[in-house]
Amino acid sequence: MKQWLQHRSTFLDELLRLDGLGDASNSSIPCPDCSRHPATFKCNSCFGGTMRCSACTVSFHRNLPLHKIQRWHGGRLEERLLRVPTGPDRRSPSAGVALTETKHIFVVDLSGYHSVRIRFCTCPHTAFLDHFRQLLRVRWFPASTLQPKTVFTFDLMDTYHKISMQGKLNLYDFYTAIMQKTDNHGCTKIQYRYHEISRCVQQWRHLKDIKRGAAGHTSAAVDELGDGALAIECPACPHPGRNLPSEWENESGDKVWLYSLFLAIDANFRLKQKTRGIIDPELGSGLAYFVNVEKFSAHLKRHTDEDDIETCGTKFHAVNHANSKCSKDYSVSGVGAVVCQHGFVRKNGVVDLQKGERYVSIP
Repeated sequence: MKQWLQHRSTFLDELLRLDGLGDASNSSIPCPDCSRHPATFKCNSCFGGTMRCSACTVSFHRNLPLHKIQRWHGGRLEERLLRVPTGPDRRSPSAGVALTETKHIFVVDLSGYHSVRIRFCTCPHTAFLDHFRQLLRVRWFPASTLQPKTVFTFDLMDTYHKISMQGKLNLYDFYTAIMQKTDNHGCTKIQYRYHEISRCVQQWRHLKDIKRGAAGHTSAAVDELGDGALAIECPACPHPGRNLPSEWENESGDKVWLYSLFLAIDANFRLKQKTRGIIDPELGSGLAYFVNVEKFSAHLKRHTDEDDIETCGTKFHAVNHANSKCSKDYSVSGVGAVVCQHGFVRKNGVVDLQKGERYVSIP
């Protein structure tokens, strides 16, 4: 640190230099690529930030639509937009030109927010594709399938997925950081897209689960997947037909324990959910660890009037309040789960509890 302090002013000068024209002493120098037009455009995302002319900047950013382009005009650098094609030919976008046939789309990337002009392809090869499918093919996740106006890059979605799994970072803080990266002084009006990214993150994780479950490569539709099809089962627990010898059920009494399955059942009443009037359908109900909501609800309706029978004289709280909701305005009063002795959650072994620890609620 002492050594760095000797060069602190130099570091500061270099940072300020990058905020200006860099190597270009003025805006009248020719473009270093074509030497025909003045170099008035600068990209803050490219390596080196070399000043180029408009045509060379467009050509260089043919496949880099989210780079931050600036134009030197009136003694200052101002933001410019790129037009992005979605067709297979990827024809050159154009910088700084107002095009009425293009549409403005709001792109959220790790580098921040981008207002981009996009031109959807109408060539015979892709004209039949919906706009949201064309966006997916350029690795942009649309927030809507009907006239999408907001997209999130695959890189953004995948990065948050990994950060949330490793660092437990919530989506709101991640979204706020991206928003502040674009405008940290609050002088620029940025469209609020938290609800959109929240919905897209759920869809992204659901699609990842289906891909990892190898369900996308089968001829059967995703809606036809069986209960627990995406769950990862314990490789050490006994599974007939997989890791057990033939005629294992005929083993003598002193070896029966080798093929025994040990399970633990418990509930957590801290995992509550308030009634919020959510009407969105559940993604992949019953496909992994939670039970199918419709089947579980039908099961509970058949046993609504059955009280758990107390077989001992103890006064445990869980027994006495097994049939009471205990909390008002909660749609879920807790979560019950079944795990094996190796710590793996059983497929369809997790349920939402509406009352106490009723045996009828445990799968």
